[in-house]
Amino acid sequence: MTLVRRCHRLVLAAALPALLFGSLSTALAAGEVTVAKDTIRAIMDEGSCTTFDEGCKGGDLIAYPGLTAELNGALPSGAQPYVEFKMNGKSIKIDAGTDDVYGVENRTKIFVTDNSGSKNGWIYPGKIPAGTVEFSIGIRNELTETNEVIYQGKFDYEKRLISAGNEETVDLLVNDDWRLPIGYLYTTKDRGLHVVTWYRGRPGGVKTYLFKDGVEVGKNEGCGIGDVADFDPTHFMYWEVDCELVGIYGDAESAKNGYEPNYDLSANPGNYEFKCLAGGKLARVIKFTVNADGSFDNGIAKANQLGSDRVIVPVEVRMDVPTWNKAAYKTGAYYGHPLTGFALPQ
Repeated sequence: MTLVRRCHRLVLAAALPALLFGSLSTALAAGEVTVAKDTIRAIMDEGSCTTFDEGCKGGDLIAYPGLTAELNGALPSGAQPYVEFKMNGKSIKIDAGTDDVYGVENRTKIFVTDNSGSKNGWIYPGKIPAGTVEFSIGIRNELTETNEVIYQGKFDYEKRLISAGNEETVDLLVNDDWRLPIGYLYTTKDRGLHVVTWYRGRPGGVKTYLFKDGVEVGKNEGCGIGDVADFDPTHFMYWEVDCELVGIYGDAESAKNGYEPNYDLSANPGNYEFKCLAGGKLARVIKFTVNADGSFDNGIAKANQLGSDRVIVPVEVRMDVPTWNKAAYKTGAYYGHPLTGFALPQ
């Protein structure tokens, strides 16, 4: 699961031209629907077979793949998103459920989390091994007789065996170490500046501070989940923490009419630094530059077609608990789409 603490988050998507009544020729084609890369989340679930499951024997185990993502662009009539998973020579294609993204025009959330039967998973007569899964996100349309793949990727998953008495269960975890050094910044006009960081393990309460030239200009000591004592690096999961600094704005008008401290980035260009505490220790450091107009876009998100309004920033991971693959982002970012122009602090 992913646990996020965020206040009034609004992801902005460029509005598409309105369709004229009856002008079907302008309907959006599947090729114009894109995936917002920063929203893709692969999962692996596990379960036990029963004699009623197709292809299963008593005592067999099943590994179920799943995925969630958000699509940019209005889906045309008849469009059905799907996800195809491949591993060990076997292909599983599952139609995705869909839902609107609250407050965002022409963006659709898709989800594949079906573990209702073994036909949507891999059957193992013994322990489930670690492995690699390839996936494709596609859209087929019976009305236009088209079927187009719009995203391809792959992910590794690992396992942990848990013994309880005489029984042994399996937890599966998609390895998302690539997420840890990739952070995001964005602003909401009514509230303020957001910084997004990822943690392997339970981060507990995260305290976030913003500095300009070494001087503190803003903070939020209530991010993450719970408090400092809830920090647990052994927790078998990745956590996204979206921390909002209310009152830190990108323009003078918003700062004037907003919340305290009514801080205007455009009036204070220069070098800034986020410092995040987790478990009472310095865990994450992010440095970025604010331009004279209050913007802080470094061009990385645009160059890599992120599909989101968020700005990508390198994260210095100061807390190496638990241990993680520090090179994973070089090949594994966004499940096989490494970033161009992205470099970690030396």
